[in-house]
This record gives sequence, structure tokens and C-alpha cells, in this order.
Amino acid sequence: MFSILIFGLGLSFLFPYWVMRQRLKLVKVEALSVCMLDDVYTPFKNHPSQINGSTYYCCYEECGEHFAEKGMSRFAQDPISGATVNKANAVYGRAQNGRILYFENEEDLAAYPP
Repeated sequence: MFSILIFGLGLSFLFPYWVMRQRLKLVKVEALSVCMLDDVYTPFKNHPSQINGSTYYCCYEECGEHFAEKGMSRFAQDPISGATVNKANAVYGRAQNGRILYFENEEDLAAYPP
């Protein structure tokens, strides 16, 4: 009886941790569904902009000018490796709140959350 109680208490502490881990998991999405300027997921196809041979997507057509003028907006930091990645060539992970994180490879996406 005592062991069942201890087991139940253990589960009651682990379940919230498991739920939180599930909420932190990212879903891989395609570039067309990423607004690379605002770093958010959009359920519709975004407008492509070609800059230096790379394609960037944004919610608005005017964003292409912003990408061309402000080069740093085309890059992000991989939260696992810390490397700077080109948003056009990244692996995209969508959080539950729609925020996009950029990874340099599939392994880093799978390793998130750290």
C-alpha cells in the first residue's frame, strides 16, 4: 500500500514536467510558412524575396526591401549550437505560440529544448 502511494506521488511530480516538455517541443515547418522578418509561423504562403541567390519569405511584399537593406535580418542564432544561420537555409521549428526558431540542421532541432 505504501509503495503504491509513493509511486503515485512520484507520478504526480513527473506529470507536470512531462507536460511542460511537450509544450516546449517544436514542430518542423516549411520555409513558405515562415515570416522571416517577424520570426513567426503563418498558416498561408508568404511572399518570396530573392536576395543574393537565397529566397526569404515574409508576410508582406515590402519586406523584401528590408531584407536587402538590413543584412542582419537575414540571419539568426541556432539556440543549440550558437552558430549564426542564414534564415533562407535553416531548419525551421515552430513553438506552440507560433514563434519560429532557426536551426542549422535537423539534429539541433531534435535536441531542442536543451
